[in-house]
Amino acid sequence: MLEIYEELLASPVIKVECQAFDYELHFYLENGKHYKFFHDPVSDESALITDITGNLDDLRGQLIIAELVDNYDEMDSYGDIFEWTFYKFATAKGYVTVRWEGHGTTWYSTSVELVEVIDNK
Repeated sequence: MLEIYEELLASPVIKVECQAFDYELHFYLENGKHYKFFHDPVSDESALITDITGNLDDLRGQLIIAELVDNYDEMDSYGDIFEWTFYKFATAKGYVTVRWEGHGTTWYSTSVELVEVIDNK
């Protein structure tokens, strides 16, 4: 599956942070919007960032690529569902690939979501 994140291509990025012990990736845009990638657990499953290839600082500026490539429903040797998701980002400065892994013993999804964070000031 390939999904392109138009929201992140709409405005230059001013900051990218990995937060909450590798369970969240935050994008702060020049237009004032703030987006986060995260997994919202439902049961005995989890998803976290297991690898970042490249430098997150290279993503400051106008993104030209913001897409995901993933798989679902592979079983590991213990009978747990093993899923992975790669988010690929690029600016004129460089490329960054963020790898998420999800594990669980149930049919619940371990996918990662992109949501806009609304600041209630």
